[in-house]
Amino acid sequence: MFAWLKKKGTDIVNRRRLGRIHPVDTYIRVDHHVFAIDDMDEHHFRIVDYDGGLIEGQRFEFTFLLPRKNGTQDEFPGHGKVMRIDTLGLTAAFSERQPYFRREIEKFVAAHRETAEKQSRD
Repeated sequence: MFAWLKKKGTDIVNRRRLGRIHPVDTYIRVDHHVFAIDDMDEHHFRIVDYDGGLIEGQRFEFTFLLPRKNGTQDEFPGHGKVMRIDTLGLTAAFSERQPYFRREIEKFVAAHRETAEKQSRD
């Protein structure tokens, strides 16, 4: 019926993962607990081995710990909404982002995508 909507050569799982990156040394701090980010894009992030007290649908505040090339780490306050919690971890969506914070995440994700594309070509 809606076959024209489906991209050629991809399925739903692959399309979901196309824009995701797997950052290194990128963390989220929630209630004084720090969790590593497994994958993320401009709108969502996934934490593995989550053992906190958040539940699905809950909105929460966090601090995004973003690594820089010079070895420092920038901290950005953020808000999110828990989309899913399963045996693999927690998936949340960014919400209510400040314009500066949004641009920093977009630049971070774009830089990781460029690096990944260069590595795949080599």
